[in-house]
Amino acid sequence: MNLRTHIIVGMGLAGFAVSTLDCSIGCYILATSISALHHPIIDYASHRHGRRTILFHSIIGAVFLALATSIPFLLFLPPGIVFPLVVASMASCVSHWLLDLITIGGVYVVRGRVSLKLFRYDDPLPNISFQAMGFLLLLYSLLVFTS
Repeated sequence: MNLRTHIIVGMGLAGFAVSTLDCSIGCYILATSISALHHPIIDYASHRHGRRTILFHSIIGAVFLALATSIPFLLFLPPGIVFPLVVASMASCVSHWLLDLITIGGVYVVRGRVSLKLFRYDDPLPNISFQAMGFLLLLYSLLVFTS
């Protein structure tokens, strides 16, 4: 999927995950904002010669990135706020991995690359559909969080 799709779906899933936890609105906004930062890192840091590499396009790499971007907040914020950040980061990074799993390029698992080959990464119909679902999930999580 394209970068915009990854960001919107990642923020929607991160927002939904955080809305189920007991944290403040500031924590919710911080968690969903940080979740948007993972996707450019995943895409730009783990592509070589136009192809995905194992660096962050593996489930282990996605989880490592989520932890690496969340754990440093322990230095500045109380653990009660850091836990929702970790949950949001995990949801966001794993969503990137799952969205890439359904594309032709696929993702890496233990024994090599796996792809469901359902869509090209730049196919507009699935990108728009997933963006709409991600936006609705983010809106739903915000409504659940504020109620």
